[in-house]
Order: sequence, then C-alpha cells, then structure tokens
Amino acid sequence: MSEGGHDHVAQRLRQSGTLAVLRSRRSSLESRGVRGWELFEEMATAGVRHREAHAARTGRCGRCWHEGARCVCGRLPSLRGEVLPGGVRLLILMHHKEYLSAGNSAKLLLRMMPDHQVELFVFGLCGEMDRLARELAVDPTRNLTLWPGENSVRLDEYLGNGPERGYFGSSPTLKLKQGQCLRVVALDGTYSNAKHMRKALRKRLGEVTPQEVALHPATTSVFRRAQKNYGESANKGASSCDGSTRLARRVSTAEACGLLLIELGASAEVWSNIVRAVLLNNEALS
Repeated sequence: MSEGGHDHVAQRLRQSGTLAVLRSRRSSLESRGVRGWELFEEMATAGVRHREAHAARTGRCGRCWHEGARCVCGRLPSLRGEVLPGGVRLLILMHHKEYLSAGNSAKLLLRMMPDHQVELFVFGLCGEMDRLARELAVDPTRNLTLWPGENSVRLDEYLGNGPERGYFGSSPTLKLKQGQCLRVVALDGTYSNAKHMRKALRKRLGEVTPQEVALHPATTSVFRRAQKNYGESANKGASSCDGSTRLARRVSTAEACGLLLIELGASAEVWSNIVRAVLLNNEALS
C-alpha cells in the first residue's frame, strides 16, 4: 500500500475512534437527562476538545491551523495601523465544526487584525453564546449581523437610518463619537450551519437581535471552497428598506468582512491584503 493509502486508512481509523468516544459520551449525557441546547453544547465542546488534542499531538500551528510545514503565518499581510476604520469591532461567531479547520477563512482575520478589533466566539462551545450576548449588551443600538436574508438591509441603508433614527446622520458614512463602537457579528460556517447560528442568535437575543445587513459584492469569491460550491451562486431575497429585492452573492467570511470594512472607510489595501491571505491559505491546502 502506498504512503498516501496508509495515511488515508489511519485517518479513517482516528475518525471512527473519535466517533465511538463521542457516541458513548452522548449516550451517557442522555441517560442523565441532558437534552436540547445543553446537550448540543456538551457534544460540541467534546468534539472541539478532541480536535484540540489531535492538533497538539500532530504539531498543527495554533494560529493558522495548518500542519507545521504548511504554516502561512509568516507570509500573511498585516491589517494593523491606520488601514482599518476606528470604532469597529468584528465578532466572529464560528461554528464549532469550522474550529481548527485549516481551510477556514475567518481564522485569517484573527491572525491579521489587532486583538481589540476582532474576537472569536465558537458556536457550540459551552458558555460562548452567553459571552457573545454580554458583548452585544454593551450597546445594543450599535450592533449588526452580516447576513443576506430577506429582511436584511444594505449597509448604506443601515448607516443612513441608524439603529437610532438619525444617529449616523443622513449620509451613509460611519460616524462614531469618542468611545463608541460598532459591533459586527460575522456568522462563520457553511450556509446551513450559518442559518442554524442565526436562528440560535435570534432566539437567544430576542428583541435586541442586531439588524441584519447584506453585502452585494460585484465579483465572485476567491475562496477555495467557494469556487467549487458557491462561487457563482447568489442568495435571492435580500431586501432593502424600500422593499426592493437584490441578489446577495455568497463569499467567504474573510472576504465578507473585508468588503464591510471597505464600506465603513477602511483603506483599499485592506481588501487586497485579505484576498492575498485567502489565496495563500488556498495554496497551503494544495
């Protein structure tokens, strides 16, 4: 058997072993009456801990999540300094199945951006939704969620009207006073998993759920996963305040956040650097 064949067999054995452990844990939890959201969090957390242990054993980079020889950290461009708009904070709600995946794009933002402007929340990990809710409760009037849904508005419409009428002024530009912050929730996962996260977020936050904002990129994604699965697709039904319907093309989380930052006044190099980072990550996966 070839070396590649041995690797494939070893991987399948590891996966089957992990599944057996997780199934045993689920049975134990259910026998103790654990159900619903609590069961979901317990199982997701167990899965994350298994992946963390495996990553540590195999020497994966703790920042870019690639195997040591494929680490891209030293080649990633920086998004620090004056290129980013002030007062904007990205809150990445990453589905637990994306965590530690080398193919994930959002992890690039965590490596490239300053800590005070980006933070990771792992959906499914025990306590993470509560932690996100506390962050959003700091100022519920200045939060938004990136989501191309039927009730979403364009960013210029959100900024023009504002969560408080007139707050951002009549022009579609971001105007924050000293000490104020616009918090942006970016749902990171496959489309079906992102829908699950959106539903859970709305259920958790209720009336203070952030306004959903859809972006409308003119070009298709350079993300490796996108080129195969959704590079040419668009989510129909993203509507504006005036009731008109537009197409919201699907892009990766990193690209979506880059487009948002540009519309909020970031330097043009932000977009080019994010695209460069996504391409570097694609290359490391080859």
